[in-house]
Amino acid sequence: MSLVFFDFDGTLTTKDTIWPFATFLWANCGRRRGARASIFLSLMKLKLHLTSNHVFKEQFMRRLVQGESKKGIESLTERFHETQLEPILNRAVVRLLLEHVEQGDDVYLVSSNFDFFLRPLQERWNVKGIFATQTEVRDGYFAGRILGQACDGKEKLDRVIACFGERRTREAVAYADSRSDCFLLEYVKTGHWVGPRRNPGVMRSLSQA
Repeated sequence: MSLVFFDFDGTLTTKDTIWPFATFLWANCGRRRGARASIFLSLMKLKLHLTSNHVFKEQFMRRLVQGESKKGIESLTERFHETQLEPILNRAVVRLLLEHVEQGDDVYLVSSNFDFFLRPLQERWNVKGIFATQTEVRDGYFAGRILGQACDGKEKLDRVIACFGERRTREAVAYADSRSDCFLLEYVKTGHWVGPRRNPGVMRSLSQA
């Protein structure tokens, strides 16, 4: 039985889901017209490395999710998964995930995406758990903030080590696609670099001796 980590955006999907999801929330939560443009500008700053993932995630929560009920956002997230996620799944990598699950491995999603976004996929794919950017909920409503740091870069590695310890994490397998995942990919025994996105079935292994 192996410990296996899968990144989500760009690994289990062929493109990032954050902008399609932002547009979906904006259209269904009755937010002001400027909220969508503001998130787009924040996303461009993130892509150009002019802002951090942490700051972007807090802006996303404040402008699109703050004040919405937990049940309402969970329902919208389910609708997004049902109507828009399927066409952008990286089917080759999803099959690998399901194979790991079927053979009894301990499989976890490790992503900078939000906890409420990934939790339905934990049930859908029967994975053991998720490591994600955690969001604050008060009295059943989103407070518009994230708890702790965004689950990005070295934070991913720190969280899995805190949960499983250094020794077991060293023996793990990981699949990911971006530079920010190098901390995790290079730490585990077998890291699989997924990509490029135009040919998502291609993977390069970074196995340790």
